[in-house]
Amino acid sequence: MAVKYYTEFLLQHPPGNRCREFSGVVEADSTVQDDRDIRALQDLLAENFRVDPRSVIILHCSRLH
Repeated sequence: MAVKYYTEFLLQHPPGNRCREFSGVVEADSTVQDDRDIRALQDLLAENFRVDPRSVIILHCSRLH
């Protein structure tokens, strides 16, 4: 079941450039509960932006009900 989150994150691509800040709703396959889940959310965002997951820094993530 998909779970929606309001997420604020930084994207630094290519590495060494200034970070750009984004915010919005992200739909994930599961509930984000720990660091491993945050990593999965970073991977999802990186895939959507077609960048390395290390380029994504999540600042805030909260589940939408």
